[in-house]
Amino acid sequence: MGSAVRVDKIEDADVIRDIVLSVWDAIAEDGLQADQWHPNFYRRAYLCVYEGENPLAVMSVHPINATSLQVHIHIPHECREKKYEIGQSLIDFVWSETEFKCLVAMIPVIFPNVEGFATKLGFVNVGTLKRAHTKGGELHDVNVLQLERGSSDG
Repeated sequence: MGSAVRVDKIEDADVIRDIVLSVWDAIAEDGLQADQWHPNFYRRAYLCVYEGENPLAVMSVHPINATSLQVHIHIPHECREKKYEIGQSLIDFVWSETEFKCLVAMIPVIFPNVEGFATKLGFVNVGTLKRAHTKGGELHDVNVLQLERGSSDG
C-alpha cells in the first residue's frame, strides 16, 4: 500500500460529485437523475479520504439527533481494495472530531456486500425498514446498522 490515508472535511462540490457519480448506477434509487444530483451542504457535511492529495472516497454525514450520526460512504470501484482502511479512517475521524455516540448506516438488502463491509467495520444490524428503497422498479427492505462509540470494533 502507498502512503497512509488521511481524512478531512471537503466542500469541493466537483470532487464530491465525481466520486458519488462514479458509483451512481449502482446506488441511485429509481427516479433520481445523475445530472440533477449535487451535494447538499445545507443538510449534510462531507468527509473525504485522501492518499497524498488524491481523493479516494467520500462520506456524507448528517445528524439524526444529538447522539446519532447517519453516514453513507461512497468508494469508487478502483479504490475498493482499500475499502477497510478507508472505512476505518472515516470512523476514527468521526470519533476523534465529534461527540456523537452512534453511527447509523441504512443499507438496502439488495446490497449484501455493503452490509458485509459495514459488519466487518463493527456495525450491527438493529432493524429493518420494510419496502423503503426503490430499485429496478421494485420496493426493497432497508437494514439499519449501527456502530456505537466504545464498542469492541468502534
